[in-house]
Amino acid sequence: MKNPMLLLAVGAVAGWFLAGRYDPLSIDTLRAAHADEATAETTTSAENTADDGNSKENIDVRYAQAFLKLAQADLRKAQDANQRVPGTIPESLLQPIAATVVVAQERLSRAQHPDDEKGNPYLQTAETMLKMARENWKTALTVNQRAAGAVPQTEVDRLQALTELAQVRVDQARGLDLKSPLACAAFDLEQLRLDVQQLNARVSQLRDRN
Repeated sequence: MKNPMLLLAVGAVAGWFLAGRYDPLSIDTLRAAHADEATAETTTSAENTADDGNSKENIDVRYAQAFLKLAQADLRKAQDANQRVPGTIPESLLQPIAATVVVAQERLSRAQHPDDEKGNPYLQTAETMLKMARENWKTALTVNQRAAGAVPQTEVDRLQALTELAQVRVDQARGLDLKSPLACAAFDLEQLRLDVQQLNARVSQLRDRN
């Protein structure tokens, strides 16, 4: 495609020659304008390339922000339901929702400050999730000791399964090869799948209660 500035310059020069008003200074001005345009195009291209690079680097931050936003929305919905009708969302269900927010905040902090990481970040997250899973399971058992059947057995079984799964994830994270991008990506992918599965389960539980 022909450069429109170049066509404009050629047309202007031809007009000046035909009119007998050739001015070297005007030619220099047009050349300068053309050079400025080329510089601007180069700068814009470089900025776009930089933006693309930043987008790729910030994908972890964007995911962490979206995950946190969804977790907070789930928690607000549960809290609003309990404000309208106390006890609508039992404590056994509210605790894991709140725990998800804590984990999401931790994930976002690590994504925003990757240089602050020490040790194995995957193991740190896995251990945090295991601790929360154990606490939620223990709470459900304690509630049922005080009032039999307060927490459905299906929910107790689910919390136990989550605790066992969290323990396996800790073991996997402990043996993860941090120098292997493929291994780390596979670990992240599996965690994302589990996160989505748990969020979908909690959203379904909230929807069924409202």
